[in-house]
Amino acid sequence: MPTSNERELKYLYGALLPPKLPAGWSLGPEAAPITLEDTYLDADGQLAAAGWALRRRSDESGVIVFTLKHDATTDGALHRRTETEVVVSSADGGPEPTLPSEIRAIVGTVFGTDLVARLRPTVSLVQRRQAWGLTRQGQTVATMSIDQVSANGNHWTELEIELAASLPDREVEHLVAELRDELERSPQISISTETKPERASRRSV
Repeated sequence: MPTSNERELKYLYGALLPPKLPAGWSLGPEAAPITLEDTYLDADGQLAAAGWALRRRSDESGVIVFTLKHDATTDGALHRRTETEVVVSSADGGPEPTLPSEIRAIVGTVFGTDLVARLRPTVSLVQRRQAWGLTRQGQTVATMSIDQVSANGNHWTELEIELAASLPDREVEHLVAELRDELERSPQISISTETKPERASRRSV
């Protein structure tokens, strides 16, 4: 049950090609584009109200991953949060997977078992993702993705840059400052203070 501290820059993006990077940064090879189907679970909005999110994600290979996100903070485009991921299934023709016991235990401890029993799908979205590794002075330090998102008949594009989990916070702060100084000059880039499910929910109202 991997748990990590995610540090990620999130932007709304008006293009489909990678943006200009700061001096000393370079783009690695593009990974094969993938389509991701995300469904978020909640119980009368209680997880969202506490700043938590529970996502069920599947991709074209049939792999299904549940991710629990919590302890989220936002500083401009920089989003920080703790993530716990559990892979529960692959394309094997078996029954639909249920919520993993590890995630049930975490949610139940904080919110109570009654909330776990009331979890239901709330937001669904599909995204087409292009991704590249980012290197700075020859060292891979981040992954950049351009996500074309569709939800409830709404469409938008996001640019995300996730810093490597192994990097210490002090180095992350330095790298984020370099990236923001370059990226936020572009008229095609605007800071995103919402998560994808938050934006999907707001636009569906």
